[in-house]
Amino acid sequence: MVRLLVIGQRKRIMAYPNLIAKGYSPLDGITPMYLWNSENYKYEIEVYKNKYYSEGEVFDSSYNEALDKFKELVGDSFEYVALL
Repeated sequence: MVRLLVIGQRKRIMAYPNLIAKGYSPLDGITPMYLWNSENYKYEIEVYKNKYYSEGEVFDSSYNEALDKFKELVGDSFEYVALL
């Protein structure tokens, strides 16, 4: 997945995001949630509502703070995908 930034009339490609962890929403146990690292200290928690729509929250924090925040959201379904 390549993300584009619109800067003026030009589009710049951001660094490829790294998938760190995945889990499922504790509300239904089905909705997938992902923790991505896109830049230094920039993380995104992405939730796929259905196969056509997703929502994400981008925030700046340390690696451990981002993992803790993600673990609070997904609960017991937390699973490491890649370690940085």
